[in-house]
Amino acid sequence: MISYGYLSLKKRNTSVHIYNEDEVDEMIVLIRDSFIPDFIVLKDTLVKKLEEAESDWRAEEKYFIQRVGESEMEKNIIDNYEKQVYIGREWFMKYDQDKLIRKYGLKNDRDYLYLEYIGTEYRLSRADGAIEYRKEDEWQVCREYTIVMTIYDLLCHSREEVLPPLTGEWQPVGGFVKTGSSPSTGVFTEKYEKAFSGKVEEVKKACIYLGGRLQKRLAGADITVEMPVISGFSVLFQFWDGDDEFPPKILILWDKASMTYLHFETTYYLQGRFIAGYSGVAIDVNGSKSIGYSQLKQGFI
Repeated sequence: MISYGYLSLKKRNTSVHIYNEDEVDEMIVLIRDSFIPDFIVLKDTLVKKLEEAESDWRAEEKYFIQRVGESEMEKNIIDNYEKQVYIGREWFMKYDQDKLIRKYGLKNDRDYLYLEYIGTEYRLSRADGAIEYRKEDEWQVCREYTIVMTIYDLLCHSREEVLPPLTGEWQPVGGFVKTGSSPSTGVFTEKYEKAFSGKVEEVKKACIYLGGRLQKRLAGADITVEMPVISGFSVLFQFWDGDDEFPPKILILWDKASMTYLHFETTYYLQGRFIAGYSGVAIDVNGSKSIGYSQLKQGFI
């Protein structure tokens, strides 16, 4: 089947400048006969992916219930999200922790494994898999479902003894879906695109402070930065500032080997968290003093 993903994106950008009736008619036919069928294939693929993910979680849930008992589970678990976190803990606890330490180069002691995830330090209990994060000089329980499940997936997804090296070849997340159409990330990016507009230098400074490495400009982006997620795994952040003709745009690109590090579904948790901002420490937009990320964010939004 021919994919019209790129063509639909191109036509979307040019459609606002069409004033010729024949060209409008041509666009309508293209949408009806080509673009809509392509999106139907995309929808079917995503539904299948979701069903596969839910099937995996149901298997883990069954294992957990058999282990701890349904009555105890109902008593201690408030809602489905928390239930999935407990299942994630069980998933993590089945792994050889010494192998994880060697595989990911994790700092560790008798009680915890330590890692940095998107600029914040976390630790996992070796006794029960619970995750905490460092806030100033204290450790606090991490209750953010998307963070917890992403960390478990990053540590437990790969079955390889040694992680494969990243390729250095980047692509949108939709490139991992074999339909030719890219799922929209606008739900994560739109408000930040507007907030970052006109603040290229401020965004660049924040990225560098948070561990980003400036890269050669790609596709005319005002900012292209390789941003670390955890040790050994990173994503490429791009930002185009807006002008009179085009709105601002954020794009996150993924290494072609990314699916050996995490599930496809987890990429949405990760990029949502990434764009929403780091919970660690950033610098102010002038680079003159250290401040909390929430303060930096207030400077943008």
